[in-house]
Amino acid sequence: MEEGWKLCYREKNIGIVVPAYNEALLIGDTLRSMPEFIDKIYVVDDCSKDNTSEVIGEILKKDNRIVSIRHKTNKGVGAAIATGYKKALEEGIDITAVMA
Repeated sequence: MEEGWKLCYREKNIGIVVPAYNEALLIGDTLRSMPEFIDKIYVVDDCSKDNTSEVIGEILKKDNRIVSIRHKTNKGVGAAIATGYKKALEEGIDITAVMA
């Protein structure tokens, strides 16, 4: 089925933006559940106060599709999404969606 999805989108690169703020308990499951047809996963840690960035770092070691971005100050979910979209554009991703 995964290959069928790729055909539906005519072999386009697909990226997902995942905004995260204090999501240490859920971010691991979210990232591990990404389907194989997703080419890049842009996780934007919006200056979490918990260990969200450490959890992302551990999963990143096992999944090279993940691009970890961390804001130095909390900017809000809209800014986190915009940051992810900008990075996807820079990297030439054809289709980008948000998974919050």
